Amino acid sequence: TITGTSTGSVVKFVTAETVISRLSGFTISGGNATAAPPDDSGGAIYCQNSQPRLDNLRIMGNEASEGGGIGLINASPRITNVRIFDNSAAMSGGGICCHSGSSPIIENALIYDNSAMIGGGVAAQVNSSPVLINCTIINNSTDLPHFAGGFDCYGTCSPIVMNCIFWGNTFSQIVNSSQMYITNSCIQNGQSGVSNDAGAILNWMDGNISTDPLFTDAINCDFHLLINSLCNTGGASTCVFGNLTYFAPPYDLDMVMRPCPPTSQPDMGAYENMGPLEADFSASQT
Repeated sequence: TITGTSTGSVVKFVTAETVISRLSGFTISGGNATAAPPDDSGGAIYCQNSQPRLDNLRIMGNEASEGGGIGLINASPRITNVRIFDNSAAMSGGGICCHSGSSPIIENALIYDNSAMIGGGVAAQVNSSPVLINCTIINNSTDLPHFAGGFDCYGTCSPIVMNCIFWGNTFSQIVNSSQMYITNSCIQNGQSGVSNDAGAILNWMDGNISTDPLFTDAINCDFHLLINSLCNTGGASTCVFGNLTYFAPPYDLDMVMRPCPPTSQPDMGAYENMGPLEADFSASQT
């Protein structure tokens, strides 16, 4: 566990770190980046002009002006297998804020119970285009009804949402400011759950659904899927956007192989449903 002193970001990547730099396996809490810029972003983790790997992290109980959990300025890390919850931002991105050309790949992320004025779960702004793959983004909130509790984009942004679940975010699930691609995802209220600014283009692609994802026990923060959830096998193994191909992660947030079983399609969200357990009860003569 890394516990901040409530006087700035807990961890910083600000010296042009590359993918060789990696932060993995920690719980990070107690960050407070609410001072004057540049000390106002990334309560737990702040990345500027860098591309580190951030994986297998629990980010909880942090606050900032922007990016209560993670704040990115012209930074595009790969963020994998993370649980981000109970963080807050006075302005943007209670969980994650992507700013000024930040386009991270965020996969196998469970982002819940975060709050901000704009984008309780994730915010993208000023030429930032994050890619969200197999993320579960739920029960995040904003202060104002015309902003998104789940994922709020403003400025020129072209994010991609693939194999994700957006549910229970207030006041809306997603705000699209310019252009957005959504495929094989469960969005509460369907296309009506996405608020499009004037002139914005929503590319609502194949495989999207709006039915209850049927979490195991959402009240107690167990967001695994029940066996009869339509999110099971509802994802895609690969998706092509322009000249780029994106892949579902080979393992889920619990390190269960994806897809499970291997001959099926991936589930939506951060967790694979393992299905009913099978046992061999055949008897032998002794």
